[in-house]
Amino acid sequence: MSAYRDSQRGLIGTAGRTVAQHLHNPYYTLSNKFEAIQPVGRQLVSFSSTVAYNSTPQRLQVSPGQFEELLNKGATYDELEQQVDLSSFYTHQAVSITKGIKQWTFTPQFGFQVQNQKLESELVKVQHQDETAQERLFQNNLDWESRKYYGQLDVRYKAKYWEMTAKLPLGLQSFEFQDKPLNRKHEVNRLITEPHLSLKYDVTPLWRARASVQVANQFGNIEQMNYAYILRDYRHLQLNNSPLQERLLQRYTLGLSYKNALTSFFSNLSYSFSTTESNLIYQNNLQQNGALVVTALDFTSTALSHTIGLQTSKYFSELQTTLAVGTNLYLDEREQILNQGLAKVQNQNLAFHLKTNTSITEWLGVDYTSTISTLKNIVEAGASRRATQQEHHLSANIYPADRHYIGLTTELYHNDFSKQNPSSFFGDLLYRYTFERKKLDMELKWVNISNVSAYTYSYNDAFTFVQSTYRLRPSQLLLSFRFSL
Repeated sequence: MSAYRDSQRGLIGTAGRTVAQHLHNPYYTLSNKFEAIQPVGRQLVSFSSTVAYNSTPQRLQVSPGQFEELLNKGATYDELEQQVDLSSFYTHQAVSITKGIKQWTFTPQFGFQVQNQKLESELVKVQHQDETAQERLFQNNLDWESRKYYGQLDVRYKAKYWEMTAKLPLGLQSFEFQDKPLNRKHEVNRLITEPHLSLKYDVTPLWRARASVQVANQFGNIEQMNYAYILRDYRHLQLNNSPLQERLLQRYTLGLSYKNALTSFFSNLSYSFSTTESNLIYQNNLQQNGALVVTALDFTSTALSHTIGLQTSKYFSELQTTLAVGTNLYLDEREQILNQGLAKVQNQNLAFHLKTNTSITEWLGVDYTSTISTLKNIVEAGASRRATQQEHHLSANIYPADRHYIGLTTELYHNDFSKQNPSSFFGDLLYRYTFERKKLDMELKWVNISNVSAYTYSYNDAFTFVQSTYRLRPSQLLLSFRFSL
């Protein structure tokens, strides 16, 4: 059982005006998990049981109100408030038997999953000059139930140089959801199979090749089935008045790895290609102030993606240092409906990574990580936007005496797209003293040593390039005590 209380406030400068956003985001959960393994003859019988209940009553307030054209006939208004209450019950029960025959291992498994959820939401428009001027715009009252009954056979074969694993599942997946006030009801039943085959071959004692093929069925969830608008944040207003999303994923992967424990040298190269076919496509209407109205439409679309990764690491014993370098390239192509037109969208992300860990002495260690990434977004072979950003992290761990610890962490961020904040440097200093007998830690932390006031971050998604600048708290000292019972 756990409870989490969270409240977030923010001020956003966009389109020449300031927008205030306030989020209440509590989370409550109660769960129980049980597992047991019992030998029966030469077989192992496994039982597993999971039961969980979650509740997330949320409230989001945005002022002044956004999406004026859609919600207030183009006129400005004071505040927009979104209330969402989502409750969920989930259970998963399964039993499996493991049987080994020479080089083969067979594990048949049978089980079922049930999930019951309820989503209640209300979008309210508020005018502060009149306390009674609260207009309820859109409401959802959705009941959701999903069931899955399945059987699966896992097969593993291991020889001297070869290893093969296969997962052969067969299941019946059903969904039933309805919103009575909006007079909407749907039922979906699917017989699904999701085979997964992987092969590994030891070319030499140091080199290993691998390949895998996977097919997966992915279905939408209750958060993607709102028949009336829901405000996600000050920038996103979403409507999913459409059938249940169904996606068929096919992924093919190749890899080659090198491991030499004697020289402490390791390397890994991988390539992945995947196709995803979906029965829905999302229509995105982008407003002048950057706000986005998203609507799901019944339209078959296909997305293609390529991923290439290379990682290499080496331990230098004479320096007591581990050096790791790597690079990742991600290419994605899909269709989107942007401002009433069908457009082909391409994303290209290229990143380089560097990481070092050094133990200079018994009482001093230094860690450094660096990432340089380039983001590029192309819409319908037209104008593209490229952005490069860097992240550098340096930390020192100092143990000057028994029960004393000093930690220094620094961060440097740099980008080529922000004129106001192209670079930001952060530093924190921590001192900790441990009281041995009382199991008590005292910590004194100096946060934001350089007193940085703003930080700029960017990312790209299916068709947009988003740049956000965050205002930060000034330099401060925090004293805290930690203890264990």
